[in-house]
Amino acid sequence: MDNQACSFGIELARFSLPAALVIVGWIVVNHLAVKREMDKSRREMIAKSADGLCDAVDKLFEDANKYHSSERDQQLEVKIKITLSDLSQRVSSLAQITQDKSKLTICLSAVVKLRQAVTSKHFEDEHTESLGNSSIHEEIADASLAMKRSLVELKHSQFPLPTVYR
Repeated sequence: MDNQACSFGIELARFSLPAALVIVGWIVVNHLAVKREMDKSRREMIAKSADGLCDAVDKLFEDANKYHSSERDQQLEVKIKITLSDLSQRVSSLAQITQDKSKLTICLSAVVKLRQAVTSKHFEDEHTESLGNSSIHEEIADASLAMKRSLVELKHSQFPLPTVYR
């Protein structure tokens, strides 16, 4: 009987050990696949957000130039302030999902510079005529381009080159 029990134990181990290895392997592979998909989704979300923010910067650029090129429009002032606030909040919220904090810091700095370019001169004053050809348009253009460049760099940093290509 003892020999039979030992033989049964060996047969059980012969069957259950490979089955256990298959189960553990499946759990590990499944965990890694879920992690990879989550990382891919995170990177795609950041890229999509960066694209949307670039579009918002383009619209803000148009609105700011229109505002500074015509008589005072208080509704446009409000729209510009809301857009600037929205840009700032949307860039700040990326901190929750991005791992590249240095690129995000550059984006946040670019938002501040864009806000300054748009609102520091000739904004919310009682002007009744356009500025015409003024350096303010160049400052807004430079700040807009810097903002878009920082967003593109943040987007591209989500997809680093494999070490083979470096």
